[in-house]
Amino acid sequence: MIVFKSYNDTYHEYKIELLNLERLEDKKNKIRDKYFKITSSIKNAGDVLSSTVDYDDKYTNYLIELENTNIEAKIEEQKNVVNKLKYYLNSMQYHISCLKGIEYQIFYEIIYNNKNVSKAIEYVAELNNKEPNTIWINYYPNIKNELKKFEILKEK
Repeated sequence: MIVFKSYNDTYHEYKIELLNLERLEDKKNKIRDKYFKITSSIKNAGDVLSSTVDYDDKYTNYLIELENTNIEAKIEEQKNVVNKLKYYLNSMQYHISCLKGIEYQIFYEIIYNNKNVSKAIEYVAELNNKEPNTIWINYYPNIKNELKKFEILKEK
């Protein structure tokens, strides 16, 4: 069952890196909001025209702060990490689908085809010319704990 553990670990790492990307984008948005807070306090067109000089200074300061924090490069780097992990997960999914064995088939049907456990077991039993009871008793207990771990991660 090391295959399932490896997939679960990679999935968890992917979720963490997605959160890191979200954090970086929030940080960039806070910098933007610091200089360009959108408010409804403009009362007439004269207010907008009188603030254009101030706008140029704010924009320059905004660009300087973005450059100093190097936030855009960090976001781009984080996107690359997320994309690599997504690629790994997709590759693992393909290779798991190619594995032989009833446990792998059950795992694949539940995790990737989003079948509930009963439907997955009925389907796998039919594929392998076995009774569903045989699958429940002899195969499902071998992967039950790994499936529970994965479902907990998926919910988060």
